[in-house]
Amino acid sequence: MPVGDHDCPSTALNGVREVLDPYPARYLVAGGWALDLFAGRVRREHSDVDVLIRRDDVKPFARTFAEYSPKVKDQSTGEHVDWRPDIELVTGRHTLTISSETTPPIDVLLADSAGTDWVFHRGGRIRRQWRLITLYTGDGLPFLAPEIVLLLKARDMRPKDDADFTEIVPLLDRERLTWLRPRLSSPKRPDHPWRPILDKLLDERNA
Repeated sequence: MPVGDHDCPSTALNGVREVLDPYPARYLVAGGWALDLFAGRVRREHSDVDVLIRRDDVKPFARTFAEYSPKVKDQSTGEHVDWRPDIELVTGRHTLTISSETTPPIDVLLADSAGTDWVFHRGGRIRRQWRLITLYTGDGLPFLAPEIVLLLKARDMRPKDDADFTEIVPLLDRERLTWLRPRLSSPKRPDHPWRPILDKLLDERNA
C-alpha cells in the first residue's frame, strides 16, 4: 500500500480488521505496520500485513479462516503448501498466509507463549509479559509493542529494518529502550550495530 493513501495507519487497516474480526483468540498487528501504528502515520509502502498469533492457536485460526485456504510457508526453503492439521509448525521458520480480495496478503507469524509471557523463539530465554507488549490504537486495533518488533528485525537487518529502527527508536521511552538494549546481542552479533544508538538515547533520557 503506497504511502499517502491513508494518513492514519489504523484506518488503512480497516479491511484487515474486518477479515480478522471473527477470530476468537489473541492477534496483534506486527512488523512494519505495528511500527506505523505506534508512530501514528504510514511511513513507507507495505506489500503485506504481518499479524502475530500464539503458535498454540494455529488450529483455531485455520478453522476460523478455512474459507481463505490458509497456506503454510517455510521461510527456510520458500516452499508453500496448503495448511493441514498434521503439519508441525516451527516458530520462526513457518508462517501462515491468508489472502482476501479486499486486503493485502496477511502473513501470520507464530509466537511461543508460557503462561502470561511471550517467549522469543530463539533460545527461549527472552520473555516479556503479553500485557506489556499488547498495545491498542485509539479505536481498539491491537498491535505488537515496538521493542518486540525491533528485536525481531534486529536479527535480519535488511535495509528496511535499519530504516525502521532509525525512524522508530527515538520514539521509545526509557523503559522500552532499557529493555531492548541488552537483548539485541546474540552469538552471531555480540556487538550489535544498533547498540551504540540505544546507548546514546539512554544517556539523553537519563541526563
